Amino acid sequence: MEFYVYRTPDQKESDQGVHCTFVDPEGRKSSSFFSSPPDSIDHVDQGYLKDRFTNVQTEKQANFIKERFTIELQNLKTSNSSENIKEEKLEIYNKYFRAIHDLAEKWSESIDHEEVAQEIIQVNTAYLMQFAMLNKEG
Repeated sequence: MEFYVYRTPDQKESDQGVHCTFVDPEGRKSSSFFSSPPDSIDHVDQGYLKDRFTNVQTEKQANFIKERFTIELQNLKTSNSSENIKEEKLEIYNKYFRAIHDLAEKWSESIDHEEVAQEIIQVNTAYLMQFAMLNKEG
């Protein structure tokens, strides 16, 4: 038996719904969409799951789905959270390097290096704080 929880690539980021697919021991598949998925479906009965997944035939299959739903949903949330943090870090790195590049040009054109040096210190401090905050999150 297999059970998958996923979001489609074309799904909007604001859409919290998840798609679920259950594959029974004979290889038959059925899918269902949860528009506002709960953290757990432990409270539902076999009839509810059979309505959502037409190939659910036994209590063992229903219990398998209940267990996998919670695990797979948590994995999906963790994966999305990690991906978002990676994207934020990349965006901050890109902004940081553009800012430093601009300041390097300004340095080469400037007579007053002290003023540019202060700007470099400010930029470094600001971006280091952003990196530190993201590293705490992920």
